[in-house]
Amino acid sequence: MRDVRTCEIQQVLDDAAREAVLGRNSIKHLKVALSGVFKFAKQQGYFDGENPVRDAVIPKARESSETYAYSLEEITQLLAALPEPAATIFAVAAFIGARRGEIRGMTWENYVNGEIRITQPIWHGHVTAPKTRKSTGVIPVIAQLANRLELHRARLGWAVSGAHVSE
Repeated sequence: MRDVRTCEIQQVLDDAAREAVLGRNSIKHLKVALSGVFKFAKQQGYFDGENPVRDAVIPKARESSETYAYSLEEITQLLAALPEPAATIFAVAAFIGARRGEIRGMTWENYVNGEIRITQPIWHGHVTAPKTRKSTGVIPVIAQLANRLELHRARLGWAVSGAHVSE
């Protein structure tokens, strides 16, 4: 580690781009992680000198591909194949477009009058604030999802407060 040079870090980044192993954003994340490793090593006395990652550049790489949106037919087929409560959780994800942590943080208080409000994502076990101001908006619930949520609530003994929707 003491002898790593910027040209070697650059080679790692270039190889990841050339092999199309990682997309451009992932290579950016890799560079940040490598820089953090060298910063920590320097703080701990294992490395002296300038961080060799600093002057490396992000190579041209494939752009991240567009995410795929399931069709209503595909969603219906998946819902028919999934057991409960997985089917209801998948329906929430499919029909409201919330992030994973936002779904995990939903409580029954967030579901009122046919709408869901995102108030507290849970990420890696920690309750956090919504990622953006727009994330706190009200999301209308379509009939297929409303029916599933009511059945799910009934299975839970008509939970009203404190319980998470995904439990």
